[in-house]
Amino acid sequence: MLNFTHYPKSDRRAVLVLVVVAVLLVVVLLVVDIVQTGKLAEAQKTNKTEVKEQGENKGYGVKKKDIAHIPLHEFDPNTVDSATLVGFGIAPWKAKVLVNYRNKGKRFTTPESILDTYGWDKEDFDMLRPYIRIGEAYRRQRQEYPRERYYERDSRNADDRRDYERGMSDSAKTKYVSAKFKTLTKVDINTADSATLCSVPGVGQYISSAIIRYRGRLGGFASVEQTLDIKQVSPELLEWFKVERPNDIKKININKDSFQKLNSHPYISYEQTRDLLMYRRLYGRIEDEAQLMKVNIFSTEDVERLRPYLEY
Repeated sequence: MLNFTHYPKSDRRAVLVLVVVAVLLVVVLLVVDIVQTGKLAEAQKTNKTEVKEQGENKGYGVKKKDIAHIPLHEFDPNTVDSATLVGFGIAPWKAKVLVNYRNKGKRFTTPESILDTYGWDKEDFDMLRPYIRIGEAYRRQRQEYPRERYYERDSRNADDRRDYERGMSDSAKTKYVSAKFKTLTKVDINTADSATLCSVPGVGQYISSAIIRYRGRLGGFASVEQTLDIKQVSPELLEWFKVERPNDIKKININKDSFQKLNSHPYISYEQTRDLLMYRRLYGRIEDEAQLMKVNIFSTEDVERLRPYLEY
């Protein structure tokens, strides 16, 4: 190895200067990195705090762990904030859904109408129902007795009803006229609009929209049982539905329709659509249901479900 002392004095000085500069540069870079990391952490902390505060002010984005338990007390679902609901024990996402429901211009005209909000169930309502107070501005025309519809749908007995009424003030026992059907009324699910569907007890805006969307994808319902394909529809609702003209549903042509149209039907999968078009290119037309069964693209169950919709 070469001895550093063997270099000329001027070279040694130059090397020492370079070493010192390199060390200083490394120190400066480390200090700058530490400072920037600290600033970034502080900025992130501040941003999270601001976002949280904004979410609370807007009535959503509230985490349950951030809200202390609040004793249940009277409230109006048309004005209550999500922080209060979370404090009552309602899941934060349900509180957000309720606020978004109001932000779309919807209003709660009766205590039971809170059940029309997506995700809200009878357990939530049972807990809050003695404390729900609808403001005068949101009330419908008064009637003499408390509303029955919730108990009819939930099969509550007389003792439950008396317990419910004991927990309510006299003003809260006022019943209001509901847009729901008072007696069993058959609704044609192939022609009913959203307002008509919402008149069925147990059907709110969310379920009516789901029925109409699914009806469009199907091309129409061939039977009322098909509404059970929609997970929000319960079997108890079937007695309110009817199909007057099942033959008027829109057909799909197994030999002519495009990939997009075939694949958009809820009873035909992507793989089945792909295999069907490949069969058409290789072998030509499918003449009838018997031939369709032989190509092994659809199962027997698939063909039975598709039968009202297929044409050849």
